[in-house]
Amino acid sequence: MMTIPREITERIPMMQEAWLPNYYRLREHPDAPRWNTRCGDRLMAEDMPFIRAFCDSLYHRREKGSAVPSEDFIHYALEVQKHSAIIRRRTQGLSMDKDFHAIPPMSREDLAVRLHEVVPEDIALDRLVLYDTSGTTGHAIRVPNHPRAIGCYDPMVTFCLERHGVKPVYDHTMTACFLICAQENTITYCTVHSQLNGAGYAKINMKPSEWPRENSPAKFISDLNPLFLTGDPIAFSELMKSDLQNYKPRALLSTAMALTNGFRRVLADHFNCPVIDFYSLNDTGPIAYSCPLNPDAYHILPPDLFVEITGDEGQPLQEGEWGEITVTGGRNPFVPLLRYRTGDYARIRFEPCDCGDPMPRLYDLEGRRPVLFKKTNGQTVNPIDISKIIRRFPVVQHQFIQANDLSCILKIRPDHEGLRLYESEIRNHLTRLFGGELSLTIEFSGLAEEGSARKAIPYMSPFKL
Repeated sequence: MMTIPREITERIPMMQEAWLPNYYRLREHPDAPRWNTRCGDRLMAEDMPFIRAFCDSLYHRREKGSAVPSEDFIHYALEVQKHSAIIRRRTQGLSMDKDFHAIPPMSREDLAVRLHEVVPEDIALDRLVLYDTSGTTGHAIRVPNHPRAIGCYDPMVTFCLERHGVKPVYDHTMTACFLICAQENTITYCTVHSQLNGAGYAKINMKPSEWPRENSPAKFISDLNPLFLTGDPIAFSELMKSDLQNYKPRALLSTAMALTNGFRRVLADHFNCPVIDFYSLNDTGPIAYSCPLNPDAYHILPPDLFVEITGDEGQPLQEGEWGEITVTGGRNPFVPLLRYRTGDYARIRFEPCDCGDPMPRLYDLEGRRPVLFKKTNGQTVNPIDISKIIRRFPVVQHQFIQANDLSCILKIRPDHEGLRLYESEIRNHLTRLFGGELSLTIEFSGLAEEGSARKAIPYMSPFKL
C-alpha cells in the first residue's frame, strides 16, 4: 500500500492512492520544468453536492434569458443585501424587484479599495483562498474565493468542450490539461483534479531557462499528451514555435485576453482542432464562451449569472445596444456581485441560436486585446509581466503606453502619496524587464477616477500579435 504524503493531502484532500502514479509522472518527468510551487484543488467531500448541483443546472437550466432579472436573482440580491455592507448601503430605500436597474453598480474599484465592505460580515474565513488578478485591466486586485466555487470551473470547461464536439472522459491514467504561459516569471506546478477522477493538470511557462534542455517543452507536452490546452494568445503564439510533431490537442481554450478572428484561424489551422474563446474574469469567474457555429458570438455560460448591458450611468440598455457588461450573481461566497461592471463592452441578443444553446449571446465583445511591447533587441514583453511588477506596490490603477520609438509612459493612480517614494524601484524593475534599456516616463496622475464613463485602457502599443 502506497502512503499518501501529507504535503499532497494538504493541497488535494481527496487524493487517492491510485492517482499517485499520475501525479508523480507529471512532477518527476525527466523533461518537466523546474516546478516552483505546489498547488491543489483543496476540495473536500462536503463540497461535492454543491458542485454536482451546479453541474446539473449548467446542463439543464439553460434558458433564453431577458433584460429583466428572474426571481432567482432578486432572491440572490435580497440575501447578499443582508450580509454585505456595501450592497446594503447602495440598496437602501430601494425595492430589489421594482428598482433593480436603479441600484448603483459595483465596479473593480470596490474590490480594489473597499473589499472589506464587499465581503459578507458573518462569513467563515477558514477555507478562503486568495487569487491575484493579472492586472491586465489596469486594476490589480486580490480576489478571495472558496474551493467549491473554483471547483465549478471544471464542469464549465467540460461543457464548452462538449459544445465544440470534444467529449472528454477523464481518469487517473491521463492528463486533462496544460495551462501554457509565456511570461518572464510566473508560478509553475503540477497536480491532479479530484473532480476529473485524478486526471493530471499542469501550469507551465515556455521561458527556455525554466526547462532542463532546449527540446524539453516539446517532449514534456508530447509525452504527457494533455487532452486540451489553455492559455492566452501570446502563450499560444510562443507554443507554435515548438516542435510538437508527436502531439495533437483535442482543443484550445483561449483565456485572459480577447482572441482576434485572424489569430483564431491561425491557431485552428496550425493545431487542427477547435479553438474556444473563453470569456472569464477572476473577479466574476467564467461569463461566456464562443459559439461553435459563430465564434463572434459568446453564449452566457453559467445559469447563476445574470448579464445585462448598461450605459455610462449604469442604466440598462436595449437589446442590441453596445455598452458595458454588467453581472449579478455567481457562486463566490466571499465576493457577492450586484450589478458589477466588468469594464468590458458588448451587445446582447436573446433570439434563438442555430447551435442549440438558448442562453443569451454577447456580440462585438471588446475585452482585453493582446498587446505586445518591444525591447530594443526586438524581443517581446508580455503585459502580464508588467502587471506583476506594478502590483508589488500600493497602486490602485495603472496604464502603460509604448510608442513606435520604444519610449514608454507609465501612468499610476496611487493608493497613497507615499507611492512616489517607490518611483526609482518601479523604474529599476521595469528597466530590467525590458533588458536593461528603457526610456520611461512615470506620471502619478491622469487616470480615470471612479464613476468615469469608461475605464482607462491599461496597455497601449503599436505592436500587435
